[in-house]
Amino acid sequence: MLTGTRERGLLVPLKGGVVELLGLDGSHLKSIRLGSELTTQPVVVQTSRGVLMLAGMKSGLAAFDTATFKPLGRIAIEGADYPTGTLSVADLDGDKIPEVVMTTNSGRVMAVDVAHEKIKWSANVSSEAPAIAFADLNSDTRLDVVLSGRTVLPLVFQELMVLLSGTVAKKREVKLAETGAVESSPRQE
Repeated sequence: MLTGTRERGLLVPLKGGVVELLGLDGSHLKSIRLGSELTTQPVVVQTSRGVLMLAGMKSGLAAFDTATFKPLGRIAIEGADYPTGTLSVADLDGDKIPEVVMTTNSGRVMAVDVAHEKIKWSANVSSEAPAIAFADLNSDTRLDVVLSGRTVLPLVFQELMVLLSGTVAKKREVKLAETGAVESSPRQE
């Protein structure tokens, strides 16, 4: 991880809302008290606002300045929903600014624009998605979000927007079967 002070280190989440910053040699550099229990591991993202540490909490996705580790803000999620699992970082729209893709406790997947502190898109996948991966599956030079699942076929979100929970979708959904890719038709709004 690269902090705002150009230190390289490792962020280690601990119980009680504490994150330890360790040097690459394992030496203790700093303890950061976040004030709330973490629901995800912390990740570091380079944005136009600088290098930020992001961490999931029951109150939403929190951002911290890595030079001072002071809170910069929080991206709230509706209702009792909160980030869980792994926060994944990738530039999904080709603007050279990474988004954070996360899953939530209620079975949603979300892409967050960290620089502008807003949720770009959200989809209800109605199941646990233990792993998030990225690949340009349709050769459009933009990364697609690939989710695996325990009880469903892997799902691929192409071009950033699909709502799987019902009848509305702005793009398309692809289900990958063992024998190859089966593409569903685009749905109309």
